[in-house]
Amino acid sequence: EVNRGAGIVTNELIGRARGRYIALINSDDAWVAGKLRYQFEHMEANPAVGASFGRARFIDRKGAPIAKESLPFGTVFDQENRSAGRWLRRFFAEGNCICHPTMLIRSQVYRELDLYSNRLRQLPDLDMWIRVAKHYELHVSDRQLINFRILPGESANVLPDRLGPATEIEQL
Repeated sequence: EVNRGAGIVTNELIGRARGRYIALINSDDAWVAGKLRYQFEHMEANPAVGASFGRARFIDRKGAPIAKESLPFGTVFDQENRSAGRWLRRFFAEGNCICHPTMLIRSQVYRELDLYSNRLRQLPDLDMWIRVAKHYELHVSDRQLINFRILPGESANVLPDRLGPATEIEQL
């Protein structure tokens, strides 16, 4: 009834979850077939991995593909796997580069490291990935795991050319 912010609602839903894994998705995006099974099997085989992610296929309002080359941020989610130190260096030097709705995360990660901060309304996930990288391995698959809808002028998903921590700090 009252918009309290996505972070608050997300945290409440995570608090209600009872499974070993949690996956989140935005209402205008769609996972590809087999996403959850693929990530579940990877996580089960790799207990040091705290969260698993993938790449995005960008689509328009009608579901038609948008070429990554046509977007200034088109390859931001095409990341290689890194050590904890290299992830942290990447996050602090260049900002967020992980596609949140591709995530499958162990629920124990939230219990151990806490939930999303609603103070960081545009990038609460960057704060989360920094905390996770300090305690667990992150895994980014080279598979496209989501159809990520881009709605110019309407979507909070539209990313600027560079997502740097300084930009977020200046907005706080």
